Parts: sequence; C-alpha cells; structure tokens
Amino acid sequence: MTKGQLSLDEALGGRFFASPKLNHVRFNHDESVMTYLAPLSDEDPRQALWAFVFVEGENQGLPIPIVLVNPEQLASGEESLSEAERMQRERKRVHVQGIYNYQWCGDSNDTLLIQYSGDFYHVTLRELKKAKSLKEYVPHVRHIANQLKPALNLQCSPDAQKAAFVHNNNLVVMSLTEKNDTRIVAQSQSPEVSYGLAEFVAQEEMGRYKGFWWSPDSTRILVSRVDESKVPLKTRAMIYADATKMIEQRYPSAGSPNANVQMHLVDLRQRGKLSKTIALEDEYLLRAGWRDAETPWLQTQNRNQTRVRLKTIDLGRATTYTIFEDRDDAWIDAHNDFAWVGMDSFVWPDEKDGYRRIRLHQMNNARTKVVKSRVISPDTRHIESVVAHDRENKVLYGVAVTEGGQGRQLLRIAYSTPDLKVKTLSAQEGWIDVQASKKGRAFVLHRSSLLNPPLESVIEGDGGILFEIPKQKTSEWSEIQKAQIERIEIKADDGTPLRGLLYKPQIQRGAKSPILVYVYGGPHAQVARNAWHRMQPLWTYLTQQGYGVFMLDNRGSAGRDRKFTRSIKYGFGDVEVRDQLQGVQWLQSQDWVDDNRIGVFGWSYGGYLTSALMLNEETPFAAGVAVAPVTDWKLYDTHYTERYMGNPSERAKIYAASNLVGRASRLNKPLFLIHGMADDNVLFEHTLKLTYALQEAQKPFDFMAYPGRAHGLRGENTHKHVFNSIVNFLNRHLLESN
Repeated sequence: MTKGQLSLDEALGGRFFASPKLNHVRFNHDESVMTYLAPLSDEDPRQALWAFVFVEGENQGLPIPIVLVNPEQLASGEESLSEAERMQRERKRVHVQGIYNYQWCGDSNDTLLIQYSGDFYHVTLRELKKAKSLKEYVPHVRHIANQLKPALNLQCSPDAQKAAFVHNNNLVVMSLTEKNDTRIVAQSQSPEVSYGLAEFVAQEEMGRYKGFWWSPDSTRILVSRVDESKVPLKTRAMIYADATKMIEQRYPSAGSPNANVQMHLVDLRQRGKLSKTIALEDEYLLRAGWRDAETPWLQTQNRNQTRVRLKTIDLGRATTYTIFEDRDDAWIDAHNDFAWVGMDSFVWPDEKDGYRRIRLHQMNNARTKVVKSRVISPDTRHIESVVAHDRENKVLYGVAVTEGGQGRQLLRIAYSTPDLKVKTLSAQEGWIDVQASKKGRAFVLHRSSLLNPPLESVIEGDGGILFEIPKQKTSEWSEIQKAQIERIEIKADDGTPLRGLLYKPQIQRGAKSPILVYVYGGPHAQVARNAWHRMQPLWTYLTQQGYGVFMLDNRGSAGRDRKFTRSIKYGFGDVEVRDQLQGVQWLQSQDWVDDNRIGVFGWSYGGYLTSALMLNEETPFAAGVAVAPVTDWKLYDTHYTERYMGNPSERAKIYAASNLVGRASRLNKPLFLIHGMADDNVLFEHTLKLTYALQEAQKPFDFMAYPGRAHGLRGENTHKHVFNSIVNFLNRHLLESN
C-alpha cells in the first residue's frame, strides 16, 4: 500500500480496516457472565466461544476475555451442515466459520449448549467465578452424540434439563441429563406438514426463525403446525461449476396461497400429548411466547398487514382471546418490542402520532382487554427499537433516531411515573448497534461514524463504561487519505426533504469528474447514514481514482417519520425513481460533475431500482450495475411484496407498471447484470427473464452469473471477482470514456 493510497485489493478486503465485532452476545441468568462469538485471531477466522466474567468486590477490575470453547475441541475440520441448516443460515444472512449455534440453558448461570456438525455439546462452567486464573480456566464439555440429523432450532428448556429440536419436520425432546431419553412429541404425517419450523416468509420477511416455545416451568411446549400443501412448488436449478441440483421449494409468490399455520400445545407430563388445534384466525403468525406458565400468547396479522392482534390462549378450551389490536391503513411492521410488564400490562410500539413511540397498555381485572394506555417514550423522539427491559424497575432501553434520520442513540427511559426520566447513554452523533442483557445490566455498544471504523465498549445500565474492547486495525485506516464528505439535503418533487451523502473526488481527471450513485431505495434500509459501511474502503478507493460517490435516501427509506416511510405504498418503481432523478438533477448543478459520466449501482432492491433507472430512453445515467435485481414483483414472496404493493389480483395495474421485463426495449446505455445461480431469495429467474427480454429486443448488455452462489454472493474469491468486475465496467464507461 502506497502511503495514504488504497489498492483495489485492499479496498475489497474492507475488514482489514475494521476488526470483527462481537457476535451473538449472550448473558447468563444473573448477567454476571457475558459470552460471545469472535475469531480465534486475526489469522484464524474461525469463531470460538469467548467470555467476559464480571467480578465484583475487591477483585473488580477490567474483565479478561477468555476462550471457553475452541471449535477444534468439538470436531476436526470445517463444520458439516445439512442443506436445511445451510438455508436457515442464509435466511439469517449468517456466513461464518467455526462455532455459530450456542445458547445459555434456561435460567441456569453455568450451563450452555452448543450445536456443531449436527451433534450437541453440553458445557458446564463449574467454579468459574472462583477460578484463580481465568486465562487457565477450562470448562467441562460433554459430547452428546445426536442420531437424529439434521437437528433444527435447538432450544434448551428453562430448567436446563431438556432440549427440543426439529428433525425431519417432527418436534423432538431430548433429556440433557439421562441417556437414551429422546422422543418425538409432535409427528408429521406428510412431507408438506411440519411441527416447530418457521415457514419461508416468517424467516425471510418477519424475522421469526422458530416455531416452538417452552413454557416457563418446562412442562409444556407451544408449537406451530405448518401445512405448505397449497403453497406453489417451485423447481429451481442450483447451478454449480461441476453439477446442477434441481431443488423443489415451496415458495409463496405474490397473490398465491400461503402456508396454513395452526398452533398446538404439547404436554410433556402426559408423554407429549398434543392438544386439539388452536386456530390463528389470521393469515400470519408474527410472534409467540408465554406470559406465565399457564398463559401462552400470540401475535397474528391479517394478509393485508394492516392489523396485528395480541391474543392469549385458554389452555383448557384451546381457544384464543384477542386482548389488543393495532391498526395502520398502510401496513404494520413485525417487531420484537412487545413485552409483558406484569400480569395485566404490556408495552407496544405504534406510529399513531406520526412517528414511532412506545406505549404502556393496562388491561382490566379479567385480563381480557386494554382499558387504558399512556406513552412511555419521550415526546418527538422516534424510538426505532427496544433493546432491553428492566420490568421490575420499569426501565426500558431504546434506540432513538437522531441527526434527521442519519444517526442512532441509546436512551434509558424510566417510566414508573408519568414524569419520564430519560438519560442518553451514547454519543450525540454517529451510529450505534446494541447487544444487551435482558434486564439492561450491561450493553455492548458497536459505535461508528462515516469515517471512523467501529469501536466497541461494554457499558452499564446507567451509561458508565465498564471497559473498551481492544481493536487492532483502526490505526491502519487512520493512515488512509480520505475523501471530503458532505451531507446534503434536497427537495423531492412534493417538497419532502431528502438527505444524502456526497464523497468528493480526491483527484480530477479532465475538466470535470465522473460520479457513481449508489442506491438501495427500498423499505427498511438506508444508505446515507452517519455510520461506517463495509463499502467505505471501496468508496475511498474510487475517490482516489477520480470518482465522486453519491447516495440519497429516497422516500420509503427507513429512519424517518410514518409519512416518509409509507410514501412508497403502491409506488414501487415510481416514487423512488423520481427521488433519485431529483438527486441527479442536483448533481448536474455541481460545477465539477460531468453530466455525461454519471453511473448507478445497486444490489437486491437496489438492483431493481438501478434497472428501473436504466430502462428508460431518457435516462441521465451513462452506465448501470444491477446485482440480484427483482424484475417482476409477481415472482417475489407474499409477505414482503403484498405489504407494499397489495395483492396482484386486486392491483394488477400497479404490478404491471412496476414490471421491468416489459421495458427491455427502452435500454440505450450500458447495463451490467449480475446474479448468483443458487439465489433462493431473489430467484435467478428474475434476471433470466430480463436477459431474455433484452436479447429479444436486440439490446446489448453485460452479464455475469455465479455458479453455486446465493443472494449475497459470499466467499472471498467471489466477493473480489464481483467487485473487480464492477469496477472494470465502471472504468470502461465512466473513467476511460473521458
């Protein structure tokens, strides 16, 4: 690396400048031990299970990170995954080596369970806090051979005596203390029916990855029964370099039938007797759990996604009671911010005041309906998520939106009285991601800003810093010559403020400079954040080569008020296109920007937006790169697409207007299409339909397909090839064309 300058290889290895963050942070029951996953070293990327022990009293001091379990202790070689396990991880966007699946067992303070290569490992931390030398401490690890592979959704019971998992669509319970005590407690009689698994759209779109829930006393399990027999069966080719696998997948595309989800109760005291069916009475199951040992609860949603109901289940009658209903004319997002405060009250977020607030709802004595409510988040503060909740002391911890939507901040909110006591626990500017203990005793703050790679600290519930996590790589980034970045604000065609970022070129090639517009544009995401982005080294490299880089959050993006985010309803391919074109007009007004050398690049929804911008005879863009683009929304899944577009049987004109395949004849500038041939999210079919239409219209274009790769095009060599190809394409059409 030339002093201050980046090579493309260095830019593509962006992790070189930012140490990996602590993953899957968990705390034991009394929150005295924090465990997490992190690489063994900078040279060894395999994840090990690490721990910090919080020691109080005379020995209190800086906790020492210790390796509890090394993957080599579990099995030799790389972890072996079944296809079902691999696809579950794809749903979670997880691509790691080493240990991934671990958990504290119930309410225990010293027992963990790890799943690795299909087997289980029971880890006991005997005398951990009394150990004379934590660095030399060795936990007791017991191997539990599992004959029922694959085992999905492994969960310990709250009493740490048992574990449950799903094998071949059946729910299985296994003793952790007795040998040869494993039995099926909910058995499927059909390949289309499963017990305890979350259906595709629940995992992909709702953030729900499991389908069963232990009761607090470990005697019952609430389990979902999923019948996919009416869901269309897609046969898709997973094309690898040396083979092609034909995969049959139940995929509910927009307008088609969803899986039928019903609930049952398994009573382990009666050898796993299955209750009669408990009907949802709604299309979707969003969340489920237990208020107490006698009261399961459900969150259900109608197909239009304009109503969510909170229900409790009467165990004796196997019926449900709706105790609360939330409505929104556009849609209601699935969330994890609901929590019981006591037997007769709970917290719930809504956007009834135009931005996201948290309310405390009080039920009547019979606990059958809500009788009063009050707001327990500060006025004018948009609370994006609740990360911890100390119910006993009535304190919640929420992430609030700052900097006009471009920053995030952690708040401590005490709500025991109507006079809220609010304390800010993180910096006024910048971005944070938070991993917290349940009650808020400790938090891992992952904080960054535009030009500052992430730093991590562990803080107490009152905001005091316990310790900083050592980072090895940020100093290398400080030596890099960086671009000048401007935060900009322009107006949409209806006057709505749109916020963006402009990276100015560090050198000028010719009288004016080319510029790359990076887009996403879809709901629940932002590109113009005051945060470190994994693409930051690449943007810096491009500015050193003479490019400007621009990104704009159009209407429909996250981090703003309800009116802004709901602007995209029934508007895919319209409102976001108009806003991005407003951004281009602003760029063209800058005296250093070459109007004839403006490019656009996006991935997934950004690939759709890029394609929509390019398939226009009057496009202002000189070239575009679309990775894994949606091209026909009727091919995408029900829960995502219908939330924003409605049902195609009722909104046929909207779907036709958003379809890109029919616009193929309008292409008159260079377009580069990229797709993974094993993508099960945005199916490869999307790009194939567009490429066929372009060929039929006699339109030249560039195309790259990646055998065996899914939506994220993972793998170090694949990642480098993708971006080398993109940069070469941009150079040909934007830089070298000067």
